Amino acid sequence: MGVRRLEDHDVCELFVLPTFSSLASSKQRAVREHLLRHWHAFRQHDRLREALRTTPFVPVGERLLRPSEVLDPRVDVLSYIFGGESVFPEAECCTDEWLAMLAALGMRTSIDRNTFLECARK
Repeated sequence: MGVRRLEDHDVCELFVLPTFSSLASSKQRAVREHLLRHWHAFRQHDRLREALRTTPFVPVGERLLRPSEVLDPRVDVLSYIFGGESVFPEAECCTDEWLAMLAALGMRTSIDRNTFLECARK
């Protein structure tokens, strides 16, 4: 019949993530929990991973940021220099599982040239 059957990862990529910022905070939290719970399967799907890389879904203070916009709180130098600033994921997203997922999606986990320059400006 030619009708494509959507899998869970397709629904997340095509329908949930594009509207993520407009969801109520409780729904956003539920989506994040779902993503983490199924990350072992979701990480195999390139298009979903790319959608997650470019979607602001990581809570930081009152904002939602893309994984590449947050810093890894496990890196002592980053925590020391940027401590107290809104650049680290909220506690909800700071478990080892979460941080591993965010690192796979582009969270800054080391001091690269740009991060070094940000540190130097402090």
